[in-house]
Amino acid sequence: MQGALWRDFYRGSKFAGAGLTEEAIASYLRFLDQLAARLWLKRLAWITCDVYTRDIEAMAHNNLGGLYLDLGRVDSSGSHLRKALRLDPEYPIPYFNLAILAQVRGDAEEARWLWDQSVLRGYRRTPFDQLLHLAGSVLARIEG
Repeated sequence: MQGALWRDFYRGSKFAGAGLTEEAIASYLRFLDQLAARLWLKRLAWITCDVYTRDIEAMAHNNLGGLYLDLGRVDSSGSHLRKALRLDPEYPIPYFNLAILAQVRGDAEEARWLWDQSVLRGYRRTPFDQLLHLAGSVLARIEG
């Protein structure tokens, strides 16, 4: 049921994994529009297997931030990553992505602080973290 109701989220993840950035962005934006129109969809978050956040909207904004960063659209990237943190301040991955963005902008001190925030919240880019990302990618292929 979650796969059907969150189809555009999973398609966004599937497209992102295939390197189809523009298609991924379009899918995530459609998903966010659906969430805004039907707030009850967000309540399905308790079914998710993500261990870093239970907020699907925060996940979508984080993913958009990463995609925009890949395109070099740093303002759009930062906007979505900060939105993800407003939705879930304990979500470590947006801190990690903002650290990359800060480093790209040449602010090593801010990048280090953001990296530390990510680590404090449980994200260390260990093999286990990589396994969790891989599992998310597999789920996106199945559900998308």
